[in-house]
Amino acid sequence: MSPPQGCGEALRSAREQSGLSLQDVSQRLKMPVRVLQALEAGQWDQSGGAVFVRGQLRSYGRLLKLDVGPFLAHSEPVGAPPPVRAGNGHRPRCH
Repeated sequence: MSPPQGCGEALRSAREQSGLSLQDVSQRLKMPVRVLQALEAGQWDQSGGAVFVRGQLRSYGRLLKLDVGPFLAHSEPVGAPPPVRAGNGHRPRCH
């Protein structure tokens, strides 16, 4: 999952316009400052898995009154292969 262009800048700009520091946001969202820094820097791979990043972005956007939906829509992996189902190849017979 890679960040779309402009997402980090939009978050940082909205935070600064709200008069909030990274520490303020960290305390309000109960999110580490390093995660917030990674989101603003576009280093989503350092923020945890895709599910975590999506939740973090939604929370951050809600706090800043910033619609992150368009950024999330453009961050979906394209052409990702379907998950492989693990198994041992054994199928029980029906009697």
